[in-house]
Amino acid sequence: MTRRTIVPFLCAILLLAPVAASASTPPAKVASRIVAAGMPGAVVLVKDRAGTRVGTAGFADVQRRRPMRADVAFRIGSVTKSLVAALVLQLAARGTLRLDDPVERWLPGVVPNGAAISLRRLLNHTSGLFDYSLDPRLTDAMYGRPTLWRPLDLVAVGTSHQPLFAPGAGWGYSNTNYVLLGLVVQAATKTTVETQLARRILRPLRLRNTALPRTPALRAPFAHGYVLPGRRDVTGIGTTWAWTGGGAVSTVREVARLYSALLTGRLLKPALLREMRRLVPIGGNGDGYGLGIMISNRGCGFSWGHNGSVPGYTTYVLNSPSADRQLVVFVNGTPGSLEQRAAVDSAVVEAFCAS
Repeated sequence: MTRRTIVPFLCAILLLAPVAASASTPPAKVASRIVAAGMPGAVVLVKDRAGTRVGTAGFADVQRRRPMRADVAFRIGSVTKSLVAALVLQLAARGTLRLDDPVERWLPGVVPNGAAISLRRLLNHTSGLFDYSLDPRLTDAMYGRPTLWRPLDLVAVGTSHQPLFAPGAGWGYSNTNYVLLGLVVQAATKTTVETQLARRILRPLRLRNTALPRTPALRAPFAHGYVLPGRRDVTGIGTTWAWTGGGAVSTVREVARLYSALLTGRLLKPALLREMRRLVPIGGNGDGYGLGIMISNRGCGFSWGHNGSVPGYTTYVLNSPSADRQLVVFVNGTPGSLEQRAAVDSAVVEAFCAS
């Protein structure tokens, strides 16, 4: 596989072009428009003053011709980062760790120059660490066959490359940052990330279908994931290589519930929510990245959230600042061309602006 092949996962923070607001569009029509662009299937959740609606189109399983369902589980890619960042901030609130702790305190000897890289720099991608998922050694795990990578081995791949810049001297999206955060959580709590997520976020919010699986298996009902062109089914490969960088699964309703709780202060105290929203400018036009969350100018206003992309699955999450407007879109395919991605992106942004 070439470097170009692994672009979908790296586009997890793709900044969508702004558009003008238009008349409200039913979510099923948005899903149908995405399928018309050549994608296997889509689930679209819209929450606004009229309430919450979910629409679907296409197939959850192309081979068996099983229609898409509103309650199917998807791999949500880098939307995982918002979940992990919320957990780290909760641990900071308890005094278990501090955002300004150096990586070296919790993971001695694991990261070169770890004494100069704080947890905050991991959270907002200003560490300068190389993204391990860009390394060709990960290609087979992402596209070939189920391969179990240990988190420390993923970090070793990332740190085998020279840093992109000195800590704090720039911004560079890197999954290595969030795998390190998962390891820090485990070192600081002396438990697993899965235990901490369940205790502090998943159970309190009743996110019963959200998980960070250690194996490629998905619990039914789930959507199969396809790489385009050709619609190759890559569901069985899994995302154990992504872990806390992008390995979570969820449903559209539970993702919406997570961001609603996050943005309205149910998960974090005001001071920590302000920390999460403190932005590093990226891309111009007011776009920026906070602590596991990003803001983008949509033309009809700014949206808070995150996008996610792993082979076979694409996720968009857009929220108004107070989450009174929400759009969550699941697509069980990786676009096969820039034109196809642009068509899907356009449908998503127009739906948010119309809500």
